[in-house]
Amino acid sequence: LNPIDVGGDALELALNAFMKASEINPTNKDLVHPLNVTYQTSWDAAMSYNVLSEFSKSSKAFENCYKLRSFPVFGPADSIANKALYYAGLTATLAKDTERSIELLNKCRGIYETGELYALLSENYKIAGDTVKAIEILKEGFTKYPASQEILVGLINIYIDRKEKPEQVIEMLHEAQKNDPNNASLYYVEGNVYKEIKNYDKAIEMFRKASEISPDSPIPYYNEGATLYEIALELQQQADNEEDDNKYNNLLLQRDDCLKRCIEPFEKAFLKGDAVIKLNCAEYLKAIYFRFIDEAPENKANYEKYVKYAEENADAE
Repeated sequence: LNPIDVGGDALELALNAFMKASEINPTNKDLVHPLNVTYQTSWDAAMSYNVLSEFSKSSKAFENCYKLRSFPVFGPADSIANKALYYAGLTATLAKDTERSIELLNKCRGIYETGELYALLSENYKIAGDTVKAIEILKEGFTKYPASQEILVGLINIYIDRKEKPEQVIEMLHEAQKNDPNNASLYYVEGNVYKEIKNYDKAIEMFRKASEISPDSPIPYYNEGATLYEIALELQQQADNEEDDNKYNNLLLQRDDCLKRCIEPFEKAFLKGDAVIKLNCAEYLKAIYFRFIDEAPENKANYEKYVKYAEENADAE
C-alpha cells in the first residue's frame, strides 16, 4: 500500500486512538509496535507529499511523526522525534504557512539545535514583518553556532536590507575569536563577510589567517583563490567598459596579476581537498594556465595536467 493512499484522516484517527490508549496505560509496551508502524507510514507519506510539492500535507504528516514518537512509552522525545518536528517546520515554511512554521520551529529550540534552525526561524520572522525578532533569533543562534554559514548569510542579508553595513556581524565574530582564538572557522567566516561586502583585501587576510591556524584544511585556500579570481573578473569587466587605452591596459595588468596570485592557493586546495574541491580547483587552474600558456613551458604542462584531471574526474560533482 502506498503510504500516501492511506490519507491524512486515517493517520489522524490512528493517532487519536493511540492517545486514548496511552491515557489509559502510558507504559503499555503493546503500543510500541503499532506506534512504530504508524510512524513509518506517516513518515513515508510526509516524504511522498514532499516529493509532490504538497508541503502543507507533508508538514502535517511530519508533525504526526513527532507526536507518534513522543508517546510516554518511548520515554523522552528522542532525536528521531525532534528531527521530524524540524522537518514539519521546514515544510511549513515551504508551504508559506509562516505562522505555523514559527510555532513549530520555536518548539525545536533546545531539542533540535542547529545553525539551520535559527536561520530558518529568523527568515520566517522576517517574512512575518518582525525584523527585530529576526535579528534577535540570528544573534542567539550566532552565540551557539558562530561558524554557521546559514546564520552568517541571514545576518548579512538583514543588515543589507536595512541599508546597514554588517559591522555588527564582524564585531560578534571578534568576540567569538577572543573566546576561541584557534578556531579557524571563525576567521574563515569573517573572510566571507568581507567578501560579501566586497572588501577583498580583508577577506583574503582572513582566509590566510584561517589557513595559518588550520593548514591542512583546503577551504580557506580555495576561498582565497576564488576571491582573487572574482577580483580578476571585475577588473576584466572594468576594462571592457574603459575607453582610455592606458587605463585599459593597466586594468588588464592588474587582472593578470590577480590570476597569477590565484594559482598558489588553488594548488594548495587541490592537494588537500576532496574530489569535488579538486575538480573545482582543476577547472579554475586549467583556465588560468591556458591564459599564460605561452609565458613558460611549465604553464603548458600544468594546463595539460589539469585538463586531464578534469576530464577523468568530471563525475566528481
